[in-house]
Amino acid sequence: MKYTFHIVDVFSSTPFGGNQLAVLPSAEGISTEGMQKIAREFNFGETAFVLPKNDPNTYRVRIFSPLRAARSMGRPDRDRNYGKKMSRQTSVMFNTTDGTRR
Repeated sequence: MKYTFHIVDVFSSTPFGGNQLAVLPSAEGISTEGMQKIAREFNFGETAFVLPKNDPNTYRVRIFSPLRAARSMGRPDRDRNYGKKMSRQTSVMFNTTDGTRR
């Protein structure tokens, strides 16, 4: 199976600097086990899986480390900024297993 993904450099204004984050912007249909395998394959600190929206301003995101699913976002500012770029909006809410973040 083929999935679209982006590798984002966070905590850096320099390309190929900072920490890498893998983002799969269309993760609908990927099982929890599949997400874990993909995160293990990237082997970054975090891999984000963007699921279908519940409403136009809310992204549902599951975050995985190579070893386990994360209960919440480790870097909410980074994730929020990525969401703004994805949606071209000034305000984005993320719904995670640990609650909704603005």
